Amino acid sequence: MIIWDDSFSTGIEIIDQQHKYLFSLSRKLEILLETPIGVDKKEDAIMLLCDFRNFVTFHFYFEENYLKDLNSSDFYEHTNEHTLFINKLTDIDITNFSNEDYNELKTFLNTLYGYILTHIKERDTKLKMLIYN
Repeated sequence: MIIWDDSFSTGIEIIDQQHKYLFSLSRKLEILLETPIGVDKKEDAIMLLCDFRNFVTFHFYFEENYLKDLNSSDFYEHTNEHTLFINKLTDIDITNFSNEDYNELKTFLNTLYGYILTHIKERDTKLKMLIYN
């Protein structure tokens, strides 16, 4: 489990709030995956996956427009990372959920942890420098 702290802060309140919501979705996914096999969670898994897809699409669009407005020099590299992340998310095959196979969600959660620790902590926090320089 990854918990929000100030080291993840971009210094931009709206983006920080969006990142906090991503942490919240991550926690919901952790709880879902901790639910024992045999407990019907297919519908919850699909709804949570849709929440991730909708939110990430919105957040990346918002963040990319923000980067564009700041004339960020790493705009294309940054947006490419967003695209790769969305592809991982949309590649999850929900038909496996019918067989109680949530391995793709477990893999996605690990991807999400890596994303939070690298993309948000290393790339998004650089937004502070763009604003305050």
